Amino acid sequence: VDDKFLVRIAGDRRTRRGFTTDINTGKDYDNVDYWAGRISALLRPSDNFENYTLFNSAYTHNNGTSALLSLVNPAGPARAIFGPALDAQLAQQNALGPRQTFMTPDSIYNIWNWGITDTATWSASDALTVKNTFGYQRYWQQSRLDVGGGTLPILYYRNTGLPGGVLDRNSPAFSSITDELQFSGKAMGGTLQWVAAGYYE
Repeated sequence: VDDKFLVRIAGDRRTRRGFTTDINTGKDYDNVDYWAGRISALLRPSDNFENYTLFNSAYTHNNGTSALLSLVNPAGPARAIFGPALDAQLAQQNALGPRQTFMTPDSIYNIWNWGITDTATWSASDALTVKNTFGYQRYWQQSRLDVGGGTLPILYYRNTGLPGGVLDRNSPAFSSITDELQFSGKAMGGTLQWVAAGYYE
């Protein structure tokens, strides 16, 4: 609606198969699966008031990055814990080459974030403008990554309950809220421009 209601929509979608294959599960690592979108709307019900709203979101769903077991320290703790099993996995990886691997099967890397921003502007008079900007953002991440290569829990980012380096990298969702109320105008016949605002986060 000319000069009253305007909408813009944009999107982005990217997919790509991975270039490293797990010989046990067929899963392709180093893949890309991503989408993002944005919708904005501008409302002008009168000459002295307008409201602009923007919603955006992005989602990434990948299998994670491949990891290849390339070396074993014969005097290291992993060799002491897993013994010949670790040597056997190293020999198997060397025979497979760099584009095939075998990893803990549930490796995954997901990120989702979305947010909304709203700006309302009221021109009360030639000397006073009131503006309020509100924002909300939410972020969530899930990652289960095997960075040691092989199926032994050596460097696996998840609490497996087994010996090895275990870290929990699953981030709880967190969000942020912001708001700014702003007053601005002119005084003294236009020779003085002033702004006063309050900000909350």
